[in-house]
This record gives sequence, structure tokens and C-alpha cells, in this order.
Amino acid sequence: MSNLISDMNVGRLLAIFALLINQSVYALAGECLERTWEGTVGGLPVTMRFETIYPDDKLAGRYYYSENVNDLLLMPLGEQSGRWAEIDPMGRQTGVLTLSCTEARLSGEWKSGDGRRRLPVLARARAGLDYQARRMAALRWSVLAVPEPNGEGRDLLQPFGLEALGVTGLRLHGHSVGVRTINAKLMAEFRDAVQVALECRTTGRLTQGEGHTYENRRTWSVETRNRGFVVVVQTSSDFCGQAHPYLDVEHTVFEASRGEIVRMADWLSEPYQDELGPKSELGKLLHGLYRHGGDASCFEEIAFTTSDMWPSESGLHFRTIAPYESRRCIETFLLPFDSVWPYLSSIGKVASKAFVVQH
Repeated sequence: MSNLISDMNVGRLLAIFALLINQSVYALAGECLERTWEGTVGGLPVTMRFETIYPDDKLAGRYYYSENVNDLLLMPLGEQSGRWAEIDPMGRQTGVLTLSCTEARLSGEWKSGDGRRRLPVLARARAGLDYQARRMAALRWSVLAVPEPNGEGRDLLQPFGLEALGVTGLRLHGHSVGVRTINAKLMAEFRDAVQVALECRTTGRLTQGEGHTYENRRTWSVETRNRGFVVVVQTSSDFCGQAHPYLDVEHTVFEASRGEIVRMADWLSEPYQDELGPKSELGKLLHGLYRHGGDASCFEEIAFTTSDMWPSESGLHFRTIAPYESRRCIETFLLPFDSVWPYLSSIGKVASKAFVVQH
């Protein structure tokens, strides 16, 4: 009887030991998987990344072939199996990957959904590699030309094959130093917006499934363009898992000849360059406009700043800021140039002349 009990204890110990080994191997596999990889599946180039997905703290992956703009998701099949279901953008399981890794190498096998095709998977860890780099380097876009009566037209850009992302870039027509500088900045922002939108879309798929509500939309347009300045409007709509959706309209004023971004605070005389509080003369004027034209219940929630101020042919526009919970209080007020003239600096007075229409 004692030998039987001893054998049973040994059997339990071996089973527990095997379970601990499997859990340890799985934990180590998770640790070595959680990085960016570059390699091949059946000889075709791929970029792959594994990461911990919150709030469930589960490891999941994604990859794309060559320069493809669509991610294939890799979701774990069972615990400690090293097997991953490949999910396409339509939510269909299109294959299974069986993977193992060390700190530097990833290897395994891809198997088609019907099990008829098998391909080797080989990759190397790439520390510091931007997962999006390969496809962003090959990003292409369609162009819609928008002519203007004065001949200074513009192009609207949409990423090719990614129109549903809701990212529309802007490129000015012209060959001057200023136009080239502005276009370089706009192109950098456009490419960044496409990359962020792609990341947001895949994060939504990983955390919410194919019916996710994640999006990061961004569009640029020209509000005013004259001999001295170009006013560009960026409209953003962002929900990528944060507590609240983010909606914003941002105006950037460029100096036309050099393409530099204008610091609008410099257009106001020194007492108003830091803040536009209700006790300053200009602040009193703006807050008075809000009292008469805004929501009276919002008066204690809003503020005016020089960071949300831009010019047009009609004058200077001032947009209120408010906490997220009081976003309904955000409004824009216009001061004609003759009204704002006493508060302008010498720089502002000279600059404003570019916006005054001569009749």
C-alpha cells in the first residue's frame, strides 16, 4: 500500500512539474514574442508584431505582407499552445500559425484554413523597428485637384486603398520656397495621420472585434490664402479607446513667403500675449461678446487664449476653450480688424493689412 501511495504521489508531482514547465515555457514564449519581427512566410516578406492587449492583458499579434495596408490579426488558440488563428479584415479565420521563439529568432509554420497548404515562417527580432515603416515608405495616394479663381489651387490627397480611414491631406499648388515648405509640413502630418489611423483601426479590431467603433479621422483644408499668409484648417475626430471621443478644429497660420508657422500671440500687443482674461481690455470685449451671444450657463467654464486665434478677411477669430464636460460651451467669435486694431502689436498691424480687402 505504501508503494502505491508513493507511486501516486510521484505521479502527481510529475504532473504538477509538467504543468509548471508548460506554464513557464508559455510565459517565456510570451516574453520573447512581444516585440516586432521582420521575416518571411513561405518566402514572402512580412512584418509582424505581438503585444499585450488591454484591459484583458492577453497577448495578441498582427502582421502584413510586403507593403499591404491591411493587417492580419493573430489571436491565441487555447492556452499554452503556441498556435495562433489568422483573422483577415473581414473577420474570417484564414489560417493557423504555430510559432516558437527565442530573443532573436521566430520560427514556425503557417497552415491554410482548410489545412491543405503549409508554409514555413522565419523572422528575426528588429529592436527599434517601426512596425508601419515598410508600408508607410510605399504609401501612395489619389489626388483631386481643386482650382481657385486666382490660379492658386490645391490638391486633396487620399491614401490609396484606405479611403475609408477618413484621412484627407492637402497640397498647395505653387513652386515658391514658402509653398514647398508648407507642403512638406502638410505631407508629414498627412503621413502621420494615416499611420495613426491604421494603428487605431487595428487596435479596435484587436480589442472589440471587426465591428469596432474605433476611428481616427483627420482632414485639412484651406480657409484663407493671400499674398502674405495661408490659413489651414485641420478637423479631427478621434476615438481609439480613450475615455471620451476627441473632436477638434485647429487653425494653423503659415507665412506665405517662407512657409513658417506664425505665432499668433505676436500679433497682439504685450499685455495680451499670455492670456485674454476677463479683466484685460481685450478680454472684457471678448467675454462681453460671449455674454451676449453665448450660453449664459457656460460663462464660468470658458476662457479665451491666443493659441486659438486666427485671421481672415473679416477680422480676427477667437475660439473659446472649455473642459471636456463643457465642450458644448465652445464657440467662435469674430472681431473686425477696426475693433481689434487698438490691441494689435506693430507686427499684427502690418500683418493684418494682407487680409483687408481693398475696394
